[in-house]
Amino acid sequence: GEAGIENIVTVYTPTGNLSTALGRHSALDSCSAGTWTSPSCSSSGDSSSSNGTTQAQWLGLLLNELTKISCTTFSQSASLATSTVELYSCPQSTASSINSVDFTSWQPEEHCTRLQNVAPATDTRGAVSFSGSLQVAADSTCARPVPFESAQAILDEEVAKLRVASSHLSEKDARRQVSTTDRVVNCYCKQQEAETGIASFRSPPFDKTPAKRLCRQWILSKLERVGLLIVGVLAITVLNEILVLTLDFFVKWERHDTRTSMTYSQFMKLFAAQFVNTGLIVLLVNSNWHGTFSNIPIVSLFRFGEGSYDDLEADWFVAVGSGVCLTVLIQIFSATIPGILWSKFAHPVMLSFYRRELVTQESLNALYVLPEWSLAFRLAQLMTVAGVVVMYSGGMPLLNLLGAAYCFMAYWLDKWCLLSGSLRPPQYRSDMLKLAADCFPVAAFLHTLVTLWSFGNQNVFPSDFSWLHSFFGWLIGQNEDDYLATTMDFHLSSDLERSNLFGEYVHARMLDMSRGSCWLLLCIFLVFLAYYAVAILIRFLLYPLLKPFLVAVRGWCCAKLEEDTGKMNLEEATPGMVAKGLRPSYAIRSNPQYSVLLHSLAAGHSEVSDAIAEHAVSRAAKNSRASSRRLTGAIGRNSSVPSCVFSAAAMNNNQTASQQLPGAAVFSMHRI
Repeated sequence: GEAGIENIVTVYTPTGNLSTALGRHSALDSCSAGTWTSPSCSSSGDSSSSNGTTQAQWLGLLLNELTKISCTTFSQSASLATSTVELYSCPQSTASSINSVDFTSWQPEEHCTRLQNVAPATDTRGAVSFSGSLQVAADSTCARPVPFESAQAILDEEVAKLRVASSHLSEKDARRQVSTTDRVVNCYCKQQEAETGIASFRSPPFDKTPAKRLCRQWILSKLERVGLLIVGVLAITVLNEILVLTLDFFVKWERHDTRTSMTYSQFMKLFAAQFVNTGLIVLLVNSNWHGTFSNIPIVSLFRFGEGSYDDLEADWFVAVGSGVCLTVLIQIFSATIPGILWSKFAHPVMLSFYRRELVTQESLNALYVLPEWSLAFRLAQLMTVAGVVVMYSGGMPLLNLLGAAYCFMAYWLDKWCLLSGSLRPPQYRSDMLKLAADCFPVAAFLHTLVTLWSFGNQNVFPSDFSWLHSFFGWLIGQNEDDYLATTMDFHLSSDLERSNLFGEYVHARMLDMSRGSCWLLLCIFLVFLAYYAVAILIRFLLYPLLKPFLVAVRGWCCAKLEEDTGKMNLEEATPGMVAKGLRPSYAIRSNPQYSVLLHSLAAGHSEVSDAIAEHAVSRAAKNSRASSRRLTGAIGRNSSVPSCVFSAAAMNNNQTASQQLPGAAVFSMHRI
């Protein structure tokens, strides 16, 4: 690359030192007067030599100091241009002993660390093919084995470099920082873990083998990351349960007049809160915006955009994506099993313990009545899991399997719990299900956005630009030259410089959405954008202006339709209504579908009339007995005649009263 030309000391090939043959200035500074051809290549591009053997084809550049190379560019002969070039990075220990190496048998893959392959451009200008600017990055796939000597040398060199830059940094902290950030050491430890076994490699003691001693801090950082991941997932699950209780409490304060409106409000709030907590906050907290939106109060308050990842790269899927998958996996059991446990196990246990201690009807009802099945709670959980799965499944296909497992478990366990272990729910309107169905297009839009950004990352899903490249570049105002310059500047910049380039980098990065790996999703994404743009424009801007005209057009159409069909009276329209199965009368007795209802109403009316008459007779008898008791008691207290004589006289003079009120005679005899 241009930034590293001044640092090149010597150029090596399988035949030895090439600097003298090409000349220092012409070959290394401008590459215009000197070219290099592998000794195993013929004029036809065949890599086999005349004796039938295949020789090594490599070009080595020796630098005067430890240098971080981030990009490279070169030119090739158009007739012999290669489409793939392998890059290797050699430690300083290898460079110091390069003069004593037998180049004819020396292989870079045995002594150096493989980087990501680069694919030079195929554009030709005459007899020369220019590669274009190619990013130099470590091999994130770890496909080639990393030698122990190479990993140890890089670890020691980086640790020494860090301790020189920060004198207060201990060797332990420096080794941990290098082990977690350097891709070469990371690949070596991953390969050793795969070879030894994750349980054996990550279990102490960590000084049992040279590989475990080298990867000690890497192992500890992985264990710490797993612990934090589990704690984070559990925190999300607990917070979702707290949201259920809190929002249920606040919804009751809204004083809804119907169960449907209350359940609808619960579902809306629960779904919004749980989806943000499960699917969005984890993305916002772990993203790194390089201080672009730090002046927004809510962003700085919740520390959004202060994470470790400024793109959806491979490390993001390992650290953050695995947490999302684990959260969905826990939801499979935490959202479906508690209802069964309560209705089938906890409720019978409570009956056996408390049924003999309760004596009031209210307490017995509270104990014996089955628990209520919350439609709002279960629908909100279902939509949260479905929304998260649809949103992230493009880059993490495992989520599709987890979502299918959740639907299977939720269907059968909810069916069992609802039909045999829950109180019969009330009747609801279809408002909640319509709202849930309206949420799926929004989830599909988020799916296209996240998947386009993931597939466009060339370090994760490399691909060429598609046929939509020019159109989409014109649509967003970005061309390929500006894209290459901006992305290269961003990757070569320091963290402080990236804060000024992040907005331009995101704008340039949008052009990756037109890559060949995601052109179909880009078409769907553009359709979504057009639909929502038109819908928002009509609903909030055009509809208030066009509403009077729409009402006028609707009224004119209805009037025109009535003129065409003509007006008919009831007698004329009756045959047509009967032929269509319609009843030409509002009288309920003329509709046979209500015959059962009318019969029930008539029977119920007669029963109610008999009950009212019986109640009137009983009430009159009760009032007469009460009046007789009051009269007898008053005379008995005020008269000087003995009570038994008065009672006999009363019985002789008013036989009907004594027959209706026998309690008076009994009361008088009792007083004697």
